[in-house]
Amino acid sequence: MRHIRHPCNVLAIIALLLLIVGVYRKSAQVDDPGWGVDLPVNAATTTSNRAAPFLNRSGTLTATRPASALHTQPSTEAWSQAIDTILHEDGDVSEKAKRMSQLYTHLPAELQTECAQHLVNFSTDTSPEPLLEPLLSEKANAKAQGVLLLGLLQRADKVRLPVLLKIASNPNHPRTGEALQYLQFLLEADHGLDWDRWQEAVQRRIAESAVTE
Repeated sequence: MRHIRHPCNVLAIIALLLLIVGVYRKSAQVDDPGWGVDLPVNAATTTSNRAAPFLNRSGTLTATRPASALHTQPSTEAWSQAIDTILHEDGDVSEKAKRMSQLYTHLPAELQTECAQHLVNFSTDTSPEPLLEPLLSEKANAKAQGVLLLGLLQRADKVRLPVLLKIASNPNHPRTGEALQYLQFLLEADHGLDWDRWQEAVQRRIAESAVTE
């Protein structure tokens, strides 16, 4: 006569089979290429939620836009295209100059020099701001700063002399020495590091230039 299995053993076997089926279905769902698409960014990545500058913000991830893409800096080609876009768009010159100046600080070093030349071309004696702001920066590319400094020399005394004095008296600026040499040449004087005397000389020359205008 056969022995009948205990009911508890039968229930245990059924429970084990259900567990195996559940694990299999879960693994199949994870392997599905559509699983995980459109997850919220903050749930799918542990990196910072702040988007990189000049990149479009996105609240979801897709199969063609992984989390790492949200924090990738634009390529050199993309920056170059941004410069060309500003140059070729229709619009007011002053607005173009403002946008180019804003773009300048974000550009890689190899493109800052090109952008600096455009800023020089946009600048005038009445509107020198596109040139002055990046020139006074202490962090810009040295070669680009040289282009901006030469552009400054093309401006009138009332524009170039005060800026040259600011740069010359700033020991942290990469073009301090050159600015001092230009002051000496333009004012035909040498006051060393006596910035008060330089200030007086600058004001005197500007006043003289205003009379002859």
